[in-house]
Amino acid sequence: MKNKLLQIIYIFSFLPIIVGSTTFFYWYYKRIWFAENAEIEIFALFTILGFFLLTLINIILCVIYVIRNASEWKMIIAPVLIILMTFQVINLYGNIYDSFSNKAFILITNDTNQKIDRIWSDNFEFTLAEDMSSNFVISFYPVYTYDWCVKSSGGFNYEVNPLYVDVDLKDDSIVTYRFPEISKGDCLKFKLSELTPSAPKHM
Repeated sequence: MKNKLLQIIYIFSFLPIIVGSTTFFYWYYKRIWFAENAEIEIFALFTILGFFLLTLINIILCVIYVIRNASEWKMIIAPVLIILMTFQVINLYGNIYDSFSNKAFILITNDTNQKIDRIWSDNFEFTLAEDMSSNFVISFYPVYTYDWCVKSSGGFNYEVNPLYVDVDLKDDSIVTYRFPEISKGDCLKFKLSELTPSAPKHM
């Protein structure tokens, strides 16, 4: 009975961090490598609620274990530390999630025989390596420029800094393409052949 109770305490300690970490890294992997948004919000909410419920149950079980096995109270130190660590991990995952929610992730496919020279906006620039794959993901924080003098029903009007890609042609000239508007939190996919040439406003 003693060993079984201790096993339950350990299972309840590890279960939330294992489930939560698996969910988080699945979402992280989809965004980083495929520019896809895995909708985990509801599942993550229930995971966090389950963690608090299991934590309450675990505290009760730890108290019961100590009462029954006072001389072996050190056996519950590890699960208690795991519970405390889980609080910190939840906070870390939450901060990363909030940061990524303000980022755009774009999967770009170079389906032409032209070489991409750089991808840029007014506030950043990516220069691609020679051996970079024809499919790659970039991430950035879209910059919003608000017109504080003009207000509509949805709030103040704004523009999002456009994203451009410079392509080297065979005659060593460069043509610039402009992406459609990209907003915070977007996960989008573009083929180079689908873009149209555009004269950049800046840089």
